[in-house]
Amino acid sequence: MSDSRIPGFYRLPVDERINVLEQNGWLSGDDATRLREGLHVLHTRAADRMIENVIATFGLPLAIAPNFTVDGREQLVPLVVEEPSIVAGLSDAARRARAGGGFLTEFDESLLIGQVHIAGVAAPPDAIDAIAREKAALLAAANDVHPRLLARGGGVRDIGARQLELGDGTRTLAVHLYVDTRDAMGANLVNSICEAVAPRLARLCGGDVAMRILSNLADRSIVEARARYPLSALADDTADAERIRNAIVLANEIALADPYRAATHNKGIMNGVDAVALATGNDWRAIEAGAYTYAAADGRYKALTR
Repeated sequence: MSDSRIPGFYRLPVDERINVLEQNGWLSGDDATRLREGLHVLHTRAADRMIENVIATFGLPLAIAPNFTVDGREQLVPLVVEEPSIVAGLSDAARRARAGGGFLTEFDESLLIGQVHIAGVAAPPDAIDAIAREKAALLAAANDVHPRLLARGGGVRDIGARQLELGDGTRTLAVHLYVDTRDAMGANLVNSICEAVAPRLARLCGGDVAMRILSNLADRSIVEARARYPLSALADDTADAERIRNAIVLANEIALADPYRAATHNKGIMNGVDAVALATGNDWRAIEAGAYTYAAADGRYKALTR
């Protein structure tokens, strides 16, 4: 791929931006033509097959943020968002991060969690023990649901259970199935696995199936992104650069201590995350739900950054 650094990109008319992306290999000729002719817009007939009661389609700006390097690779980032300054801010942050090597990401594993909730269990601790004893058989049964996923290197990796106490004192079980969905978003895969194994789990626990569905708290699929900004990337004058650095660090420390600040701080993070999710056709509501739940995972809502 070409260099993602495109100086003056924001000054060009729309047609010239498309030309630059095509000339530099970021867009195929067919895709460039579709953008020029407006053929990329969802047609009402297609929309009518997606959701109920359609009367029209709704447009939002599709933009490109240049300047990104991610794990050593040049990247242009597609963004769909209505708020001014988000694209400019991200592009500028990416430009400044290049001086420190760009963005680096890492993650240990990517497992989605399917939940089967069992109600009416007389002795939850005994049921948890029973699930542990039958773990191998349960994993085999769960992986039989999607053998092609297993063939691609994915599948159900683990299973576990924990006891919940409801508001009225009733105890239920939450059984978690940890699924490697590979490159798939995976919601339907996980849901179908939960549905298939739920009756067996209910019999094993001596209870009734209350729910069987994916959890959007994907805390077994945590990605960390890092960037290092040399002082010279913040300002030409060292004293000014140190002042800017200290102000950024202080703002983050306040967001870690104050949930009122953290809510707006995290909204700023989701400005970029949601815009990419929209541009790539992903479920931004699920991402938001998981991010905000994770922000309060230790019982106190706080910033998602360190």
